[in-house]
Amino acid sequence: MDAATSERTESKWSPAEPKASFHGNAAVEAIDTASEKTAVPSQGETETTEGGTPPPAKSAFERTEALTESDIRAMHALFCKYYENTDLETFTRDLSKKDGAVILRETQSGRIRGFSTVMMMKIRHAKGEAVGFFSGDTIVDKVYWGGSHMRFTFLRFLIQQKLRYFGRPIYWFLISKGYKTYLLLANNCEHYYPRYDQPDDPFLKSLAVAYSKRLYPEQFREDLGILEMGDGAQHLKGEVAPITQEMREKYPKIRFFDDRNPNWRRGDELPCVGEVTIPLILKVGFKFLSRMGRK
Repeated sequence: MDAATSERTESKWSPAEPKASFHGNAAVEAIDTASEKTAVPSQGETETTEGGTPPPAKSAFERTEALTESDIRAMHALFCKYYENTDLETFTRDLSKKDGAVILRETQSGRIRGFSTVMMMKIRHAKGEAVGFFSGDTIVDKVYWGGSHMRFTFLRFLIQQKLRYFGRPIYWFLISKGYKTYLLLANNCEHYYPRYDQPDDPFLKSLAVAYSKRLYPEQFREDLGILEMGDGAQHLKGEVAPITQEMREKYPKIRFFDDRNPNWRRGDELPCVGEVTIPLILKVGFKFLSRMGRK
C-alpha cells in the first residue's frame, strides 16, 4: 500500500446537538469500558446525592469556539486528576485543534463531569479518500462510570456521520496510552488495527501511519508503530489502570497492548484505527438499549 497522506476537513464539523470514548483517547467511556482514571472531588462539591447516586447529567456536542475560559479550565482540572505533566497551555493548544467536544454536564449546575474531544479528518490513500474522526482526550468522573449519557451521544454521532458520508467508509482514529482505550476498539470494532489475534491489516495500518505522520510527525516511529512522546510526556498516574501479571495471563488483548506499547507508563501512545460499520452501530445501540432496559 502506498504511503497515505492526511488533511483536515476544510470546514468545522457541526453535528446536530446532543452529543463519545472517543481516547485517549477515545471516546473512552463512551462505548463499553470504565474510564481510565479516578476522580477526586473538589473541596465543597457534592459527588453524589443522598441516595448515593450522582446528580443528573446530560451530554451534548459543543464546538470548540463556543467553550468559555471557565469551561476549558474545568476540563483541564478534570484532566489533571488523572494524568501527570498536564499544563494548561498544552491542554488549551491541543483543544484548539479539535472541532469540538462531547461534554457531560450536571443538569442543574452545569458542572463538567466528563468530555471527549473530536477532530474530523480526511485521509488520502492509493485508492481514493477515506473519512475519519480522531478521538482526543476523554475523561469521565468516576461516579458516572457505567452511565449511558455519553454512550447515547456517541451513538448519535456515529449515525450522523454514516448518513453524512453515506456509501463511504468511515474510520475511527485514536491513540492509546492505556489499555482501556485499546479495549474500546478491540471489544467493539470488527475491523481494526492493530489486532491481537491476526496479522496487521495493510490498509488499516496505512491509515494509522497517515494520521500519525500528519498529527505527530516528530513523535511517530513508523518502524515500531508507536508514538514516542519523550521525557515529560503526559501519562497516567501510577495508580490509574495498572496492568498486573495476572491480567496479562488472563486477558490476551491486554497482554498484546502491553507488549505492543511497552512504554505506555511513561506516555508513549499506540496509534489505532477502527472501521465504523453498520454492525458496529447496531452493536453499540443494542448495548445502550439493554442497559436502559435494566434500569
